[in-house]
Amino acid sequence: MKLSAQGQLRLAAKLAFAAGASSLLGVAHAADATASPTQAIDSSSDSNLQLAQAEAGTPTGVTGGEAGGGPVSLKGIQVTGSRIKQPSLTSNAALQVVNDKEIKLEGTVHIETLLNNLPQVFSDQNNGVNNGATGAANVDLRGLGATRTLVLVDGKRVVSGSPESPATNGTSAADLNFIPAALVDRVEVLTGGASAVYGSDAIAGVVNFIMKKDFEGFTIDGQWGTTDHGDATNYTANLIWGTNFAGGGGNVTLYAGYTRFDALTEDARDFSKCAIGASASGKLGKVYDQAVCLGSYTTPNATIIQLNPYQYFQVDPAGSRTFVPFSSTFNYNPYNYLQRPDQRYTLGGFAHREFSEHLDVYGSAMFMTDRTLSQVAPSGTFFKDVVTLTCDNPMLSSQEQQYLGICGTGQPTSTDVVIGKRAVEFGPRVDDRTHTEYRILFGAKGSIDSVWSYDASVQRSETIFADHFMHDLSSQRFLDAINVVGTPGDPSTWQCASGNAGCAPFDIFATGQLTPAAIAYVQGEGLAQGRSTEQVSTASLTGDLGQYGIQIPLAKSGLQVAGGFEYRTEALDYSPDQEFHTGDLAGQGGPQQPIKAGFGVRDWFGEAQLPIVQDKFLVKDLELDAAYRLSNYDLQAAKFVHAYKLGFRFSPTEDVTLRGTWNRAVRAPNLQELFFPASVALFSGTDPCAGTNPTATAAECARTGVTPSQYGSIPQCSAKQCNQLIGGNPELQAERAITRQLGLVFTPRFLKGFSSTVDFYDIIIGNEIGVVPPTAILNDCINSGTFCSLIHRGPGGVIWGPNTAYVQATNINTGFVKQRGVDVVVDYNRYLRDLGLGNAGRVDLNFVGTYISTFSLKNTPTSEPYDCAGLYGLTCGNPNPRWRHKLRVTWDLPPSLVSGLEVSAQWRYIGSTLADVNASNSQLNPGGGFHDAIDAKTHIKQYLDLSLAYQLPLEKQDITVRFGVTNLNNEGPAVVTSNVGAGAFYSANTYPGVYDTLGRVFFLGATVHFQ
Repeated sequence: MKLSAQGQLRLAAKLAFAAGASSLLGVAHAADATASPTQAIDSSSDSNLQLAQAEAGTPTGVTGGEAGGGPVSLKGIQVTGSRIKQPSLTSNAALQVVNDKEIKLEGTVHIETLLNNLPQVFSDQNNGVNNGATGAANVDLRGLGATRTLVLVDGKRVVSGSPESPATNGTSAADLNFIPAALVDRVEVLTGGASAVYGSDAIAGVVNFIMKKDFEGFTIDGQWGTTDHGDATNYTANLIWGTNFAGGGGNVTLYAGYTRFDALTEDARDFSKCAIGASASGKLGKVYDQAVCLGSYTTPNATIIQLNPYQYFQVDPAGSRTFVPFSSTFNYNPYNYLQRPDQRYTLGGFAHREFSEHLDVYGSAMFMTDRTLSQVAPSGTFFKDVVTLTCDNPMLSSQEQQYLGICGTGQPTSTDVVIGKRAVEFGPRVDDRTHTEYRILFGAKGSIDSVWSYDASVQRSETIFADHFMHDLSSQRFLDAINVVGTPGDPSTWQCASGNAGCAPFDIFATGQLTPAAIAYVQGEGLAQGRSTEQVSTASLTGDLGQYGIQIPLAKSGLQVAGGFEYRTEALDYSPDQEFHTGDLAGQGGPQQPIKAGFGVRDWFGEAQLPIVQDKFLVKDLELDAAYRLSNYDLQAAKFVHAYKLGFRFSPTEDVTLRGTWNRAVRAPNLQELFFPASVALFSGTDPCAGTNPTATAAECARTGVTPSQYGSIPQCSAKQCNQLIGGNPELQAERAITRQLGLVFTPRFLKGFSSTVDFYDIIIGNEIGVVPPTAILNDCINSGTFCSLIHRGPGGVIWGPNTAYVQATNINTGFVKQRGVDVVVDYNRYLRDLGLGNAGRVDLNFVGTYISTFSLKNTPTSEPYDCAGLYGLTCGNPNPRWRHKLRVTWDLPPSLVSGLEVSAQWRYIGSTLADVNASNSQLNPGGGFHDAIDAKTHIKQYLDLSLAYQLPLEKQDITVRFGVTNLNNEGPAVVTSNVGAGAFYSANTYPGVYDTLGRVFFLGATVHFQ
């Protein structure tokens, strides 16, 4: 079918994009009108260009566009990481490009799933995270933290997605739920500092979502997915409509979408039915050699710890009003979600109108609302408050009084205890979270003359957050309801000593005795709301100074420059209700404080790109580039910060390119890090001084505040969750990072369709904004006596339970983070007939792999560094395998076999990791400690995905049906016990997002396009 002139221009632009991406960047997925996501086109080959044009076929109505809207010009393609427009998509830094076809082949409904499959991306907040979920979805490049990855839409910032307290994992990182997957044209992932171009937050890199614009026609897309168990079902439906006007000089594109995920609890899979812990049989000494279902000390038949004399025991589970020795824990896993229920609506549009070459007005409006529930086991008292039991309390039987050693002749009349009563009568705790986000942008761009062009825009973005936490326990009302007077043995006479209205005796001293009135009085719920806003005004100029004769004599092109000014304001307003504010809800850690804060920043930026030698003997191309950015913050400690970069690209021939960049990147502290008041929260870990056989010696534990009488009798943190004090610090200074990349691009002309890149990267973050991990504080105190003042032990020596017991881990500028590694990308695309295999169609191969050689962290300038490469656990967090890769092979069948059928297979490989607690480094394993044989190693995990796409042979409609299976081999996740598993992203005895937790998943979808 013959293309219009405009269609030919768009196709040529896409081919130029694909050619530059594959031949100069080693791009994983180049984009053209109908090509597979792995197609690579050699830009130096006319035959390949003709081949691609022949392949393009009938246009789909979807074409790529520049950041602000409007058709791509072959003279002006803008690449992520630079504001200078170039004749092809070239970069001196490693750039990974994923196009919309890859989204279809993977059956992606959540964008973070697509990104997590890239070896350079580490798992963060996702739909598999439950206890600790914010409801948002984040991307974390290089495992350096989601706040160090800048997310853009069409080159413009996306507002932060979780305006809540860090105590509930609130973060400034952008929420990927905001991105409508059906409208994504491609994703450009730049791994490496880009602060000189985009400002703060781009230390680890940039993820830029390029949306479909200049869309023509109407598209309906839908997909359904489920597991081979018939559960964890998901649904998505999307509508896209677009039309050109003004003779092709303008376009309006509108979209609407709906996504739903059904709930799945952890008891639905064998690996997550029970909360698994590690214990020592004693046969091998100090070795954790057996896995057990441990669970929590907070049990339905209350667990009670008497503080003086120290002992712990339980209420008789059979129902009698007696105390018995401690014998059982509570398995909380069956209540937790393995997949959270989620509903999301998206709505928006893009428009532009080109009045002349001097004025192209563009704008966009994007809206999203997402509601999700997280669910955990029923609430309880969690040993939070000291309770004084007296002889006057009629709920205590004589046996229980004797057990406590009170009320007898010569005995005291009261004693202090802490209580762990699991309120199963309340039902599970449910956290109902809603994020509503919008982004409105308006701008204009165009050429001033033959040398200069401009682009100016303003945007406002906002995230509105609402949180409703239900079925928790009010600590204050519990203390009121347990202080009872009346006649022993006659519950009808019992009443609360306070006489408060509605108070009913909360009888926990015999199992199963809670009345509806007591449940109604003690049960509590919390409400919180928050708002993040961001406003950005940007104006930039780009110019080709070669037009003025500013050009190196040995080059064909002249100096290219770009510069401009940006003003950005950010504000955050978080308002918890009285229950959250006072910390009264027992299942919430400590109090959550309100905050209202903001800042502004003025940025001046500039770039230059200078060709040195072009098309000379032994030098095909030699080019240098540089960028600088000065930022002026309205902050107390981070007034002026500088970011700059230097880069080069050298091609001795068309076959080989050497490229490199050196960046000084910065990240200013965000509003949560600066201003959130201190509050008590939980951290995953254990107390090395707890238990009957502590891992640390008595002398070492004495440094942490343990008395001789407490040593050997301190209860271990319940469910491996101890207390930490977290909070902001207005004195924080900006992080400074040096990122270096050196890469080799190989595009041999003798091997058509082949391209490969090997890039070495080195990232060093100094003056790191963060905390000294509580586990590291404990380890340092035990090993060397440092940080001991940060450990605050509570009654009985615990660092859990009461809010007065915690490890202080508030924000500071700490030591450094260093990561080094190598990225490898290989693309190969050929017609099989060119290989002598007859008319058998075309095969596209794409391989992406990352090797981490060093992932070193240093908590303070004086502490010993430790290397987390190849490790996971309490200190290193998520698994950091040294090697990860993905390989996709796609076969486009020829018309002689099945016209319109495409078969694609993907192999995902995640290397093994070792438990950090077994490392020889004292920062990870204080004093040698126990050897954890159960968790010593997470084994290699390999997943095979298969997908089919078939375009129906219809004349009036373009209909494509797709079917796929992810994790075809039904590979289970790496199972890790709570002895080592740590962090908000550890859930269901594994790390959702790193590993597939649902098993084999099927999806079926269709796209119908009407011209």
